[in-house]
Amino acid sequence: QVSYMREAKEFMYQLPESVIAEGIEADDLIGIWSNQMPHATVVSLDKDLNQLPGVHYTPYYKDPHLYEVTHEQSLKFFCYQMVAGDSIDNIPGIPGFGPVKAKRFIAESKDLKNDLIELYKAKLSKDWKDYFLINGKLLFIQRQPRDQFTFDRYEELFVDNTYERNQWKRYRHLFDEEQGNRSRSND
Repeated sequence: QVSYMREAKEFMYQLPESVIAEGIEADDLIGIWSNQMPHATVVSLDKDLNQLPGVHYTPYYKDPHLYEVTHEQSLKFFCYQMVAGDSIDNIPGIPGFGPVKAKRFIAESKDLKNDLIELYKAKLSKDWKDYFLINGKLLFIQRQPRDQFTFDRYEELFVDNTYERNQWKRYRHLFDEEQGNRSRSND
């Protein structure tokens, strides 16, 4: 581990607001919290959190941006990862499908929930269920404690019963204002 990362970690442990969670990934903890606090904004550089509906803020130094992930977009992102895999996290997708082909599949799908299952069946034949569950378990971000990816949970994801937050309109003007202030200060 690089020394400054170790120092940053030690500093974070000293903050009264810090949370040390053993046995759970940070992604899952953020997923649980965002589900429990529907008016919160997810702040992260991690693209995987686009599985979570809600308002997101990506604090890139040169290009910070606030955006909304709708329920439908969150499903499409999860299904995209199920097809393409995730090379950063070393999760294989469906053989023969990279990012471009996966995006095309998602865009052309008329029934994403069933089309994804049919694609797994067609490309992975008799082992499709094992691959589907393994990839789902590796990619899925928990929404509640001990949330597990199963076929039933997959079905539930397509029922939008938790996301009716219209946060975007509430915060958009603040972000636009901040962006305007930054561009004026750079002139």
